[in-house]
Amino acid sequence: MDLTSKIKTVIDRIVKIITNLRTFASDKDNSQFEKNSMKKIIEDTSLFCMNRFQNDNVKFTVEIPEDFTFECQAQQLTQVLLNLLNNSFYAIQDSANKWIHIQAHSDGKTVEIAVTDSGLGIAKDIRDKIMQPFFTTKEIGQGTGLGLSTAQGIIKTHHGRFFYNETSKNTQFVIQLPVVQPIANTATVTTLNANRSAV
Repeated sequence: MDLTSKIKTVIDRIVKIITNLRTFASDKDNSQFEKNSMKKIIEDTSLFCMNRFQNDNVKFTVEIPEDFTFECQAQQLTQVLLNLLNNSFYAIQDSANKWIHIQAHSDGKTVEIAVTDSGLGIAKDIRDKIMQPFFTTKEIGQGTGLGLSTAQGIIKTHHGRFFYNETSKNTQFVIQLPVVQPIANTATVTTLNANRSAV
């Protein structure tokens, strides 16, 4: 690849990152659940981390047997994935073999996303605390301790499950979501939007 092609590639990546940041930070109504491509969500999320992973020699891989769509709030799901990727990056800094892997699949009714890293798991004595607000194993100033509790809250609003997989030999967090959001939730969103319009 010549210098011109490399510059163009870097510029294209910067443009994508800026576009995603604008979308992520926009005040678009986050109450709307829309059909989104799993592949696109993971690709967009990865853009925020890829340079840091490459610079730190972290092998990052994604496995999606087949791309699929499902109903979600894309910005919020991106926030959850970013938090997990950042946590993994921090946790494996001292590992000799640094890698992070995202695997996603769907059976048509449920979506499952697993974020796994080369860490050897979370100590048993703190597993029950990791989802608690303000709990963190990071040094002072390195984290707020709100990431996992916020992620858990976001997944609950998606009528899903978010948990640490104790059976994995490496550190793994799992997200399970319905492919189609419950009708009751859609009705609630419609009512909320109608009330906003009436104010």
